[in-house]
Amino acid sequence: MNDTIQVNAGQPEPATRQVERRKYPRIQTAIPVEFVPDGSEVATHAQTSDISLGGCYVETSSILSPGTKLKLVFSIDDGQLHADGTVTRIDPRTGVAVQFKELTRENRDHMHRVLEYLQNTSTYYDNRYLSLINR
Repeated sequence: MNDTIQVNAGQPEPATRQVERRKYPRIQTAIPVEFVPDGSEVATHAQTSDISLGGCYVETSSILSPGTKLKLVFSIDDGQLHADGTVTRIDPRTGVAVQFKELTRENRDHMHRVLEYLQNTSTYYDNRYLSLINR
């Protein structure tokens, strides 16, 4: 007789589970962004694949190291949004994860409005799409 009981059937072992460490939820969206690494004067044009109040993922083939400080300028409908950040993770030939430094109150409020707009817009279109396919 087999007395073995599988408690976590189909689940990764606790040591291998990834823990969500983000403070803010991210919204998947493509926003044009320019970034300039510390010590450089050359701006690189790229785009985000997701963004939150705490950071973003920038799709770029630029070679950056974790810890590199960046000046970022996001191009959005009502102008530009400036932020300083630090590269926290790299995915070679794909992009970099960036954590924002403390945003100014004005930029934080602006970012919050942009994220709110993106969330509402994408929820509207997701719901509209679902209603069309569920007919």
